[in-house]
Amino acid sequence: MYIIIDLGANDGCSIKKFKTILKNQNISDYKIYSFEPHPYFYNHLKQYESDDRISIIPKIAYTKNCKQNLYISTVGNDGSSIYSDKTTNGVSEKNYVECEAIDIVKFIDSLPTYKKLWVKMDVEGAEYDLIPYLHQKMVLPKIDTLFIEWHYEKIRSISKEKHTETVEMVKNMKIYLWDALEYRELTDENYRRTYLGIP
Repeated sequence: MYIIIDLGANDGCSIKKFKTILKNQNISDYKIYSFEPHPYFYNHLKQYESDDRISIIPKIAYTKNCKQNLYISTVGNDGSSIYSDKTTNGVSEKNYVECEAIDIVKFIDSLPTYKKLWVKMDVEGAEYDLIPYLHQKMVLPKIDTLFIEWHYEKIRSISKEKHTETVEMVKNMKIYLWDALEYRELTDENYRRTYLGIP
């Protein structure tokens, strides 16, 4: 079985992209665990739960089980972050929702037996917490492929040195830069109107 851990599922664009990738590789024995704590997107993602190969988890993947603030985008329907000093998408310490966070190492350790483990991180800066934690706990070797979008230039508290150190931890892994914008379903306008209440 192929297991895909989808961190930052947004509106399901990553699920759609992975299903396309898996179909193109003739892989039918798989399970996708999609993490999305933002309540706006989680409600939209419920439609995928009719497929027993997809699990939607309304939590933040993190370094421990805890409560964690998610600072929400006030501009468009992407870019919410655990970092309040993110410089894009109208993120600020004033606008957040408190979410459940789950220890990603414990989650990976609890997975059923798999042939390949793919991990996707589009988590608006949290990669700089998750990758060092996975490295420290010696979990990175369990990951066959890492799909990632880096965000250090958008987070004031993430230095270039921190970015370089984190990249060094995964330099020997199979890595693909991630972008699933072409699979998006929800628009910025709908997000602002229905979630933020902005006409």
